Amino acid sequence: GMMLALAPSADPGLDPEVTAIADTARDAVVAQVIANHFGDFEPPPEAQLIVRAFFGLVEAASREWLFKGRATREQVEALLSHGILALMRDALPAVMAAGQVENGAGRAT
Repeated sequence: GMMLALAPSADPGLDPEVTAIADTARDAVVAQVIANHFGDFEPPPEAQLIVRAFFGLVEAASREWLFKGRATREQVEALLSHGILALMRDALPAVMAAGQVENGAGRAT
């Protein structure tokens, strides 16, 4: 519910205060998702990238349902609830590993 409520990105024509409130709310959700997933463990910084990128998925899926009629609410909720888990489980470790390669550890010469 909370994810879908924050899905549409702020319209650039909107009042900057409204945009700032939306950004703050989104940051709060990012923090909450990460806290829910990692609990007492220190989340890797890449977790923020994953959750922020996930908002793009939230937005696209919401449009398919709300504006295009190509998905049901139940389908969108299934996509999002499973999607965030798949991203954390599968994509996050790959993103972390890619960052280590980029930083020179294990780079082929």
